[in-house]
Amino acid sequence: MTNSSPPTQKAFLSGGAKSLVLTQGSSPMVHSAVGRELGRIREFELEVNELCRRLGEPARYAQKVEKAGNVEKDAIPAFAGIATELSRKNGAFGSPILGAETANQRQSRLQEHEAASLAVQVSQAGVALRESEAFNRSIIESSPDCIKVLDLAGNLLAMLSGHKLLGIEDIRGYLGTCWIDLWKGDDRVAARCAIDAAVAGGEGRFVGFFRTLSGDRKWWDVSVAPILDSNEQPTRLLVVSRDMTQRRQAEMNLALQVLVSQDLLHSTSVEGAMRSVGARMAEHLALSQCVFVQVNEAADEAVIACGWHRDDVAGLTGAHRLRDFMGAELTQAALSGQPIVVSDTAKHVRANTATFADKRIASFICVPLIRDGQWRFAMCVYRSTPSDWRDDEIALTAEVTARVWTRLERLWAEEGLRRSESRYRTLFESIDEGFCILEKTPSFASSQSDFRVIEANPAFEMQSGVSGVVGKTLREKFPDASQEWYETYEAVLRTGEPVRFEREQQPLGRVLEAYVFRIHHDTAHRLAVV
Repeated sequence: MTNSSPPTQKAFLSGGAKSLVLTQGSSPMVHSAVGRELGRIREFELEVNELCRRLGEPARYAQKVEKAGNVEKDAIPAFAGIATELSRKNGAFGSPILGAETANQRQSRLQEHEAASLAVQVSQAGVALRESEAFNRSIIESSPDCIKVLDLAGNLLAMLSGHKLLGIEDIRGYLGTCWIDLWKGDDRVAARCAIDAAVAGGEGRFVGFFRTLSGDRKWWDVSVAPILDSNEQPTRLLVVSRDMTQRRQAEMNLALQVLVSQDLLHSTSVEGAMRSVGARMAEHLALSQCVFVQVNEAADEAVIACGWHRDDVAGLTGAHRLRDFMGAELTQAALSGQPIVVSDTAKHVRANTATFADKRIASFICVPLIRDGQWRFAMCVYRSTPSDWRDDEIALTAEVTARVWTRLERLWAEEGLRRSESRYRTLFESIDEGFCILEKTPSFASSQSDFRVIEANPAFEMQSGVSGVVGKTLREKFPDASQEWYETYEAVLRTGEPVRFEREQQPLGRVLEAYVFRIHHDTAHRLAVV
């Protein structure tokens, strides 16, 4: 009697059998098609094992089926898993019994698989591209340079980085403008030449200067290179501008110090030195005034002998009360010898704002020089607008002040000496008494001593009756003079004791009263005779 209930199926794989056994109740049925299918299963066994290995889950698929009865119940899940995965991954397995796929289905599935694989690759490429772009962007944005893209005519297409260096918040308003027009004078010519060189396939370079939108003075080391297409032809231009302001300022500061030293070396007057240095400092630092101050702190006095000032600004030459400019607190601060820096006199609580406003002084640097605990000298540089003084400007002013002071001290001493000599010369030439300075000439032991006339006033030549004596020796100009004169000069020179005497001068027949004393000189033995 046939059981119409659904068969209970059990499947197992046997290493030596070539059949798939189906059990319905206790009556087995063997189908030839199943045998053929089982043969195909064996043919793909190696491929299945390889697939399992690649999938990385051998414990799930690579199950060894034995004849033991307790293994048979696990055979169908193992086989079903293998068949399903093989059908999904490999596409080479299928049968009418186990759910074979048609050729169209297989082709459709392969196309879907290829489309899915391509989508994955595109997605991965997109992620890689975005990561690369983000990395490149981070490099560009962290660059200290100003990087721009121009068309071949020099018009700005994009600014990749550095717009804040130029004081630009929104670059959109500048796109399409001519980059060459940013430069002035010779720098504009250099920019045009750099563009031409890059358009020709080379590289253009120059160093240029311009003020940013915020008014900062900046120098740039500029490189212009072509961006090439697939045919190696320039399509756009890449401009990289590196801010070299600090280096350029250091070079210019050093050059200014050299010029100041040369000016001071060749100056023969205090006023000339001050005017020369003041003009150079004013040009270099864009000043309205530069003054040199002699300070008498005890007398609360500041004397500005001379300096430099712009034509539209009144000079400060003259005597001033120290408190009118500095105030007690700033004066006390000056005694430290450190530069006093004020960026805005209208807002500085310790500055005398009324005086500075009247003199059109909005900001200044004052470098005091202290000698023996006293404030003796200062150099002050002024601007008529508020300014944030840079560190290199403060250091430069301090360095120039030290150089100026050293030279001015010498010039003051030389001018004092010249004034003293002038007074002496006036007296020397106007007195009635004859006066001369004698210097002993070298002589051998056997020869007679002699003296050369170094200086002589007009009265000496008149009373002696002999002219043109300066530079000559006494024996040349007075060959008949007695030996007593020379003995007296030798004695005074040897002992240092002055002598007053009267003696007849032959052959004039005059009696002269003379006073002889020794005078000090670094290298020579000299006497003064009145």
